[in-house]
Amino acid sequence: MDEGWVQREKLQQKVLCTTMSDKCYRIRSDGSTEVQKRQCQQEEADGRLLLNAGHAAEEGYEGVVVCSEDTFVFIMALAFQ
Repeated sequence: MDEGWVQREKLQQKVLCTTMSDKCYRIRSDGSTEVQKRQCQQEEADGRLLLNAGHAAEEGYEGVVVCSEDTFVFIMALAFQ
């Protein structure tokens, strides 16, 4: 993955997860890794976003920030909270 598009040092202690095609990448200030267990064929971004939030909860993260202006994402997030 080309890491030139993100300024990783600004992440500090945060973790950013992003997807490209069917792959998922975890980006930290010290580098990035592909997360094999988060690969999925979900095409709709709404579902993929909540799927990744669920994975974060399974890994023990206490909070997930979802940024979306889509009302449907808001309603789905409330349902899956």
